[in-house]
Amino acid sequence: MLTDVISYQSKPIHIELQRWDPLTAGSAVLLGTMMDFTVGFSEVFTGPAKAFGKNSEGNSSKQAAVSVGKGFGKMAGVLPKATLVDFPLALAEGLHQMPRLYGDEVRDHGRVRGWKSGGVVAGKVRKLEIAAILLLFKQRLMIVFY
Repeated sequence: MLTDVISYQSKPIHIELQRWDPLTAGSAVLLGTMMDFTVGFSEVFTGPAKAFGKNSEGNSSKQAAVSVGKGFGKMAGVLPKATLVDFPLALAEGLHQMPRLYGDEVRDHGRVRGWKSGGVVAGKVRKLEIAAILLLFKQRLMIVFY
C-alpha cells in the first residue's frame, strides 16, 4: 500500500532573467548593487533608532549595536558579491545575447539544474565553440588561398 504512493510534483515555473546586451546588463547590476548598499547603509542609522524605540530596557543598546553591525555587514557583503559574481555573470549573459542585436539567432544551450547538467551544457558549448572556430579558420584560409 505504501509502495503505491506517488509524490506529486506541480508544474514548475522557470523564471529566466534575460539580459539584452552588455550595457543594460552592467547598468542593471550597478543599480541593484547601489540599492543593496543603500539598504545596508540605511540600516546602520535606522536600526539603532528602532532598537531604542522598541525597548526602554537596558537591553536596547545591545540590540542597537547588533543592528549597526548587521548594516555594516550588508554593506561589506554587497561589493565583493557584485564585483566577483553579479557583474561578470551579467556581462557574460549580455555578450551571449549580442547576435540578437545584429539580427542573428542566439543559441540556446539548455537549462542548468545542477552540476551534472552544467557539465553537460558546458561540454556542448565547448564543442560548438571549437566547431565555430575551425569553420571560421577554414573560411579565412579559403579566402587567402583562392
